[in-house]
Amino acid sequence: MANLAIDTLSLEGIQKDLTDEVQKLVHLSVCESTTSTNEVLKDQARIETCPYFALAAREQTAGKGRRQKSFYSPKDCGVYLSLVVPNKAIVAGIEYITPLAAVAVCRALKQSCGIAPDIKWINDIYYKGNKLCGILCETIQSGAPQHEALTVIGVGINVYSEANTVSNNKGARSTQHASDPKADMVPQSHNFAYLSDTPQKGLLNKICAKLINELITSLEMQKDDVYAAYKGAMFLRGQDVYVTSSNDKNEAYRAHVIDLHPNLQLEVQLEDGSRKLLNYESCTLSLL
Repeated sequence: MANLAIDTLSLEGIQKDLTDEVQKLVHLSVCESTTSTNEVLKDQARIETCPYFALAAREQTAGKGRRQKSFYSPKDCGVYLSLVVPNKAIVAGIEYITPLAAVAVCRALKQSCGIAPDIKWINDIYYKGNKLCGILCETIQSGAPQHEALTVIGVGINVYSEANTVSNNKGARSTQHASDPKADMVPQSHNFAYLSDTPQKGLLNKICAKLINELITSLEMQKDDVYAAYKGAMFLRGQDVYVTSSNDKNEAYRAHVIDLHPNLQLEVQLEDGSRKLLNYESCTLSLL
């Protein structure tokens, strides 16, 4: 069994792969453990204005996913990062922030690991058919005096399987999360992907640095560029899915994915032959 402690996140390790521009712009902190990097930065932003603050953690004890799901984040097994950006810096507009972040993740993984992952509408990154990464973007208002509109971009990437480490209590917390119906990332599940079976010194830092670089760079992308890059990496077209609606009717039905529209709505064909546009804020998809 490998000891993943040989690869850990560190401030110095991340900074050496940041571009000069990003090093000047981003205020980066790295912590041993925290509840949720998103929650920590949201709390900080409500007290003071902190655009371009970033927090990376070796471990999250209460990581978050969409729709109040938990995001499993064992120590030294992944990249758990949140970055605060001012909404006015998002050239494509705030409605494109999640697709923009997904594109940034894919580019960062290609640069750091040489892989070409896929995007599952709207906020998941897949690799070899399984979930590798989740993204959670949350908009908040900063504290006085600016009261600036900000967005916290949260990214969690599975790098190593916890099953390969002896330093995480042999998966004790995995069992706890496996019984949680809201769990978003549970290591024992064969439905999750990992980047490496064995630890590689410096890999976590490299991925984290490339991710920060790409997130900052992607803020300058135009709408058409975000849409083209996102659609090009999205693998759902032509697939059958199970749609669960979060509206008052709580509908659930099978559908066939036709295409992604420029406004980020997903066009699907229902079993009766009719077509429908899905809004990512009001539904979730499961693969069939």
